[in-house]
Amino acid sequence: VNNHLGSSNICENVCLFLADIVRGSEKNVGLLCSLDGRATVAKVRIRWPDDGGVQREVRRLSELIVDQAIQAWAYE
Repeated sequence: VNNHLGSSNICENVCLFLADIVRGSEKNVGLLCSLDGRATVAKVRIRWPDDGGVQREVRRLSELIVDQAIQAWAYE
């Protein structure tokens, strides 16, 4: 994503694909976070603030990250 911040379509699709990859997998969410995925999501959110499609996928991915973090915390 960092190499393609100039394309809203690529950013939107990558966030969609990442959401599909991490959905329901605490391990994949942890891997995404350890690879600085949260910062990448923030960069996309900031770069395309007025693009509804990008923002929708950023929110979806962010919610999955937060949901998995809360679930992991609840089981500890």
